[in-house]
Amino acid sequence: MQEPEFVTTASQVAHLLTQIQSKKKLLTATLAESSTKYSTALLEVNTDDGYLLLDELTPEAGHKKFLKTKKIVIKAISRGVHIHFSTHLVNVLDISGIAAYQVAFPEQLDYFQRRQYHRVKMQIYDPLPAHIHTVDRSIQLSGELVDLSLGGACIRFSDTAPPLIEVGDNFSCRFHLPNGEKISASITIRSTKAGKKNGQLEVGCRFIQLASSTQRAIGKSIMVRERELMKKSQTAKR
Repeated sequence: MQEPEFVTTASQVAHLLTQIQSKKKLLTATLAESSTKYSTALLEVNTDDGYLLLDELTPEAGHKKFLKTKKIVIKAISRGVHIHFSTHLVNVLDISGIAAYQVAFPEQLDYFQRRQYHRVKMQIYDPLPAHIHTVDRSIQLSGELVDLSLGGACIRFSDTAPPLIEVGDNFSCRFHLPNGEKISASITIRSTKAGKKNGQLEVGCRFIQLASSTQRAIGKSIMVRERELMKKSQTAKR
């Protein structure tokens, strides 16, 4: 597994944990000074009062030990991402004869992604133009950016009968960021498929040796987009 990213912003922590709660994911728990694994579930994410509510640990031995150690490590998988965090017991509730644990809202999540780089959807904006061409310009395609990461992008092409593009082909690529900045990069095609939108061609591509200034521009755009997604998600829940 790759090195984790650390999520420390309270709103981002809450967003990720709420996703886990909504999917009713079974969580794995380990207790202080022990590698024994127990099962639990996330029942509530309370940002106002700063706590999480966890279901009673199973097997029962875990419940008894947690009351003594009061420290717990939780591991979950959400959308292919492994999330770990540590917390401690604040209070024990009785809900219809079943224990539930109020634990402190975690200050940090360790966020392990399967991809080397996290991709974000860019289509909240008006279509962002993207163009690719071979060195001799024998193949030239125009389309729009679907998603973007520091490592690559997905581009959907508007051509109804695009020329043959194969995995491993190299192209020059130009596309626009939401702030209007134009990005130029060399890419390698990693995947091709018919997209959900009218069956148009979508290609996944990997950037080749981006300049540091280009990486910074893309990274900044991704951060802005993620904040917008988080605000949109939080607004929809009100």
